[in-house]
Amino acid sequence: MSALPAEWTRLESAFSTHPLDPYLVWAIATDFRDYADVLESGEVPVAIEMKAGIDCRRLGELPGVRLSPLYIDDVEPLGLQGLRHATALVRRDHLVDTLLSASIQRMELGAPIARSPSPRERPDTRRTTDSDTSEPDPPAWKPQVVIGIVDDFVAFGHPRLRDRDGASRVRFVLSQDTEAPAAIDPGLWRSLGIDGHELCTIGVPPDRLVNAYPKVLPRATHGTHVADLAAGCDDDSDAVRHAEVIAVHLPRSVVADTSGGAMNVRMLDALRYIVRRAGPQAKVVVNMSFATTAGPHDGSSILERAIDDLVRARRPQRFAVVVPAGNAHEARGHARFTLDRTRQEQLLHWQIAPDDLTPTFMEIWLPHGMSERVGVRVRPPAGPASPPLQGPRVWLDPSHAAPAFGVVFLPRVANGATGTMILVVVGPTVTRRVGATPAPHGLWTVELSHDGAADIGEIHAWIERDDSMGPQPAGGRQSAFVDPQYVRPGQVPEPPADGALAYVKREGSFNTIATGEQTVVVGAHVPGMRNGRADPAAGYSGGGPNRPPGRDGSDFTAAGEESATLHGLRAAATGGVDTVRMNGTSVSAPQATRAIGRLLVEQAAVKGVASAKTLREQVRDQVSPRGGSRSRTGPAHPLREGLGPLEGKVSTEERRLAIARSSAQRRQSRDRARVGQPSRAPDPDLSRDIDDVPSNRDARREPPSGGDDMQPMP
Repeated sequence: MSALPAEWTRLESAFSTHPLDPYLVWAIATDFRDYADVLESGEVPVAIEMKAGIDCRRLGELPGVRLSPLYIDDVEPLGLQGLRHATALVRRDHLVDTLLSASIQRMELGAPIARSPSPRERPDTRRTTDSDTSEPDPPAWKPQVVIGIVDDFVAFGHPRLRDRDGASRVRFVLSQDTEAPAAIDPGLWRSLGIDGHELCTIGVPPDRLVNAYPKVLPRATHGTHVADLAAGCDDDSDAVRHAEVIAVHLPRSVVADTSGGAMNVRMLDALRYIVRRAGPQAKVVVNMSFATTAGPHDGSSILERAIDDLVRARRPQRFAVVVPAGNAHEARGHARFTLDRTRQEQLLHWQIAPDDLTPTFMEIWLPHGMSERVGVRVRPPAGPASPPLQGPRVWLDPSHAAPAFGVVFLPRVANGATGTMILVVVGPTVTRRVGATPAPHGLWTVELSHDGAADIGEIHAWIERDDSMGPQPAGGRQSAFVDPQYVRPGQVPEPPADGALAYVKREGSFNTIATGEQTVVVGAHVPGMRNGRADPAAGYSGGGPNRPPGRDGSDFTAAGEESATLHGLRAAATGGVDTVRMNGTSVSAPQATRAIGRLLVEQAAVKGVASAKTLREQVRDQVSPRGGSRSRTGPAHPLREGLGPLEGKVSTEERRLAIARSSAQRRQSRDRARVGQPSRAPDPDLSRDIDDVPSNRDARREPPSGGDDMQPMP
């Protein structure tokens, strides 16, 4: 057994009395070895739900806790008083005291998992304390409709994101990295302390705006592509051009950690920032094109509850949050089975990849009250297995000073409100840490059993995402269940379905943050006819059913591909003339965001909207009127397709031509100015073209296809 930190004894005594986050328990037990930013800063980012009737602003009164101004300032004018969810930074020496505070209902870890770093790498994920209070506040701004984009870098000076006067419609940008952005002119960014750095484009001369870009700019970013699909426009006839934009750039470490370890903290901070900057008078729709796979899948995670409460506080007719269904339908990352009096054991075979620089996680969700009836045992491909374990128990592999694997089995967890969860952790299968022993790769086996005295009920297991996204440095490698009864695509002529004998199920392979009541969830379809169906769901697009009382599946679908043979949708790259193709449900979600934004602009007030469900139906009717050009008998897979497909009004080819046309006009005007010829019209573009910003040659290659994971998961 590894040496445990001093606070372990107090924490262990709370296993049966408090709902605890198994990830946080594992991090404390292993002294935060996988969380480089915590080791460097000495503070732990957490997402917190207060007990009923306690305002989240009370968090700031606890010793060793720093609460962001996003949860303190302008709360009453925005109608957010009484909300119980917030994020905070907690000093490590106050962590257990905060966790066991009488005012806190539950708390989740919100730190990104770092790749096992080389000695030359220094992660810059700290949330520091400095704030330049001498900088003036941005000018007053009262928009009517705002489209929020929460993603990686958004090219806020792109021609598709400008108004008719050439000014950027992206009025505010928040970079959540607390170190100043590596911009050509860092002085354009204003420090917000622990919340990051802010850029206000209002009143910034166009010839200076380009200097807020990074010194080295990749050819394409996920955020720019998504922003173009959600809000890009150069035609005044499109109502979406009258919507203004707020962008939040997630830290690179958060984007690289596809397990979503920090997503709860960063997403909640981003939503509060957008609401605060938009103001109480604005109607807002926010796009969050990210997905993870493990979690309760019943709408009870802290982030999902926080989103639901925020939408209700701001009212569904004035605030909407759009998320993708996820690309995990064929990922072999979900298992579902039943243990009862006739079936006392289930083996889960788990293929762990070699050369994985990050830990790998499996969550096993049990019905309520069954933690003392079920046992778990983990067998690695080589070396001794764990003993049979029952909760409450935390077991760490004793074979090495740094445990290669472990199990956290608690009777109550903070991650969900229904039942409990067993967390199985396998360490990196390759490591750069001096003295660390990598975990063995290969086929692991997780055994679940009970004595047969009672029916346990339905059990779910999810493998967390662990791949490497887009142009991010290689880190994780996705693991998967192995089930001989699982029929993979290509083994049969028709699209495969879940078999009764297989414990690995496509059903329930759904985005973890998409099972709340108030979110708008969008799957992906492939335009055209296939197997006698119009616009069928894409093979990777996730769906339900989920664990009750969570939602069953998507609200509707939007195109995730150009066609069955032309993959991806074309939209803006970071340069003014360039376009790239990306696919997946994360390019479907912004099309629904665009439809909602158009609806908010075209209707002075969205009348009769009492719930998110009604809003979804209005959007569906606006974009795809019932009885339209294509007759349908209803979705073939209602849990994946919801109300059916949205039919966009602008094709990706038209979008490509519009980008090329506006860029050609801009270049022509600039060239005339260089040779002394009069321009046909004033050039509203930046005097230094965005296309002229130097690009990293390694990043100029076409990014891999994919949506929230940049490629359909295997």
